[in-house]
Amino acid sequence: AAVANSLAADREGFGPAMFGYGRVQQKMGGHFAGTVIFMERLQVFEEELSETHADALLHEVRKISKHGFHNDLKMPNILRRQDGQPVVIDFDLMSQWSVKVAVSSSCIEHDFQEVLEHAGERCTCFF
Repeated sequence: AAVANSLAADREGFGPAMFGYGRVQQKMGGHFAGTVIFMERLQVFEEELSETHADALLHEVRKISKHGFHNDLKMPNILRRQDGQPVVIDFDLMSQWSVKVAVSSSCIEHDFQEVLEHAGERCTCFF
């Protein structure tokens, strides 16, 4: 889901720019196998978000919410581009209709499709 959601985010114009992805496997000295995503270089916010950055972040979140629920929006998943603009990362939990809420070590999932689908564009307009 992480690769598919990240590629979809890139196609829709939110999240980091994606350059490719592939499978990797460590043959010697360990047993790692996984997927690698190649994306633009991003940096951690080391200072508080300025009002300008907060406005830009809200704009990004509004774009994302038109496509689904991010489900993992937190400061460690907000990085900055070389020009200082904030960008949301980590789309592996994104879902069109489900909101996942972490409760201690488990996760509660609720499907909002039947509630929101009939409202259409109106339900994400000011999300």
